[in-house]
Amino acid sequence: MGPPRRNRRLAAAAALAAAVCAVELGAAVLAHSVALLADAGHVAVDVLGLVFAAAAAHQATRRPTGRQTYGYHRVGVLVALANAVVLLAVVGGIAVLAALRLHHPGHPAAPLMLGAAGLGIVGNGLGVVWLRGDRSLNVRAALLHALSDVVAGLAVVVAALVILATDWTLADPILSLVIAALIAVMALRLVREGVQVLLEAVPAGVAVGDVAAEILATPGVVTVHDLHIWGLTAEHRVLSCHLAVSDQSLGEAEHLVRELADRLCDRFQLRHTTIQVEACHPCPPDLCAEEDVAQHNHPRPPAAVAGTPHRS
Repeated sequence: MGPPRRNRRLAAAAALAAAVCAVELGAAVLAHSVALLADAGHVAVDVLGLVFAAAAAHQATRRPTGRQTYGYHRVGVLVALANAVVLLAVVGGIAVLAALRLHHPGHPAAPLMLGAAGLGIVGNGLGVVWLRGDRSLNVRAALLHALSDVVAGLAVVVAALVILATDWTLADPILSLVIAALIAVMALRLVREGVQVLLEAVPAGVAVGDVAAEILATPGVVTVHDLHIWGLTAEHRVLSCHLAVSDQSLGEAEHLVRELADRLCDRFQLRHTTIQVEACHPCPPDLCAEEDVAQHNHPRPPAAVAGTPHRS
């Protein structure tokens, strides 16, 4: 999904969520429903999250600068983490309200709950449709907001139907706790993924050993070391490494690097690669530590370990 289209969909989803929030908040007050109030509060936080997501998506389109040489892609990761933390705070508030209602049961107006929740499901469902399919962590955080709103709306509908059928009013706070638990699980998953990006961990779905094997399968490559794979964001994967190559011309080495970069992009979606070729002046032994080789499972001949690349 391109940046302009992404921004338009985020803005549209925010406007729709704001309308749903207004309807649910008014209905929650009239119906005296904790579950509907919890859903309305959750949607209100989502409106803010969607606005921040749209702002972050716009920031990510800015050109690199002298200080931000990679650009502003990680603004979206920071916003996604902030959204997840706010979601967890909302979960705490929902749990407190539900606990209070369990001790002091009320008599919510089930028909009003049913109508408002149904409207919210339709509105938030449209937001899910608009935002699905985007790999950006920022947009996926916004999608998580919209999806959790749909789930929360379904829980409110279930609570309303139970009250209509059995007059068991405790269904309202109990389903509120279910909503809180579902939101918490999704938010924690988002936090974990965002933290992994900021820690520059190897992206999910990429095995360092497989990448090393692909590199070593390249004719002319003797060994690989100082191999690092990380993500600027969930969808921008980066690789850097040093290659010890057989004795060949500069032009041949450039062709080797270009072909290898294309293969790594096609197979592992590593779209930004920095590959240093070593033939006459290899890294000294202290920069090519044996521990790093063992950790990444890169086979290296004895000559390369000693700091002198093997020559064919």
